[in-house]
Amino acid sequence: MKKTVFLLGSAVLLMAGITGCSDKLDDFSAPEVDTYFPTEVGKYIIYDLDSTVPGQFGTDTIVRKYAVKEEVNALLSNENEVKTYRIYRYITDQARLNEFKPENTFAVINNKNTNVQKVEDNLKYIKVQKPVREYFEWPGNSYINSELNSSSPYAHLYGWKYRYENVGQPFTINGMTFDETITVVQKDYEELPEGPFNPNYYKSWNYSVEVYAKNVGMIYKHFAHLTWQVTPERAWEDGSFRVIMKIKEHN
Repeated sequence: MKKTVFLLGSAVLLMAGITGCSDKLDDFSAPEVDTYFPTEVGKYIIYDLDSTVPGQFGTDTIVRKYAVKEEVNALLSNENEVKTYRIYRYITDQARLNEFKPENTFAVINNKNTNVQKVEDNLKYIKVQKPVREYFEWPGNSYINSELNSSSPYAHLYGWKYRYENVGQPFTINGMTFDETITVVQKDYEELPEGPFNPNYYKSWNYSVEVYAKNVGMIYKHFAHLTWQVTPERAWEDGSFRVIMKIKEHN
């Protein structure tokens, strides 16, 4: 009987070892994080952008349509395999009847062995994280001061767990099909309270997802943070907005 117990225990340890090795092999064989977030100087992507914001008195919403171009402008630093790039953002009307004009400057930090971070409006997001595999999670907003139930304007970003879905799957947008993509679910759809919208009662929506294509970068984004308040008056809360970005062109 003792021999049987010993053999069973050995089998369990062996299976645990195989599982552990399998996880390590999966991590080793996973693509580098910058495969889906290339940062070569001169690379650009042009997007169709729909921006939904409250109207003048906050009682309705309006949708503004633009074309935006994000271009890797320069390598700012390269130390210990950590490369920091400057990103220029340009904007024009969605029909592109006018020339692009400078709108903003971002930074992208490529930690070759760990992750790629993007700094937008002084907020640092961990956009992609190693290993790139199905359902892997990481705290993408961990650099942002976003304490829940605080006066922080970024409280809605608190505790987000980014995760990969549809790793290596095709994705079609604006008539273009990209063979290998990853979907980063940053915030699952959240509707509080659930049910039909009634302007007599409080309502909020939060949702965020981005899709990245291999050797291209971000090809789709949908971010929504909308809050309807009923006190002191019925109106959309300041800071409510929705952004949808769809790739239109890239090099």
